[in-house]
Amino acid sequence: MLNKLTLRMAYTQIGHKILPYIILVSLLSSCTLFESDDFGDYSYKSYILNSSKDAIRIQIGKSSIFHQFDTIILPNELVFYEGGLKVDKNDNVLIDHLFSEYNPDLDIVYLYKCNDLILTWEGPAHDMGNLVHHFYNYQSWSVDLDKNEFNLIFTILNSDIGE
Repeated sequence: MLNKLTLRMAYTQIGHKILPYIILVSLLSSCTLFESDDFGDYSYKSYILNSSKDAIRIQIGKSSIFHQFDTIILPNELVFYEGGLKVDKNDNVLIDHLFSEYNPDLDIVYLYKCNDLILTWEGPAHDMGNLVHHFYNYQSWSVDLDKNEFNLIFTILNSDIGE
């Protein structure tokens, strides 16, 4: 009986000495656990929405020779444009990823209607205010965060194609 009591007291004394260290380590590690959720656990997807009444062809690239993106978009159709992984929650996804220096091939957009070139947007991307509708205007893109994914949408308007 005395041995059990002595053994229990020894464990209790060791526990009291170690307990502050356990609490300190768990507090410090829990802070970084909550913060780590904001870094690199997000992704983004960008889309182009044709809200006009007509089917259009859009080409995006460095020049009239090279097109990174070339597709026909029907009226009210949303098409996937580009996406990426490992985005931080606090990133400005348009500036830091979609129109970053790592994507230098994006500096001209051609819009066609019935095989006729109707509009050209030239980069580089920058802030032109919210009164100018332009592919390379940051203000012309909608950016929404849904769970861990940013959705970026550029909408082609009737006014873009001359209607």
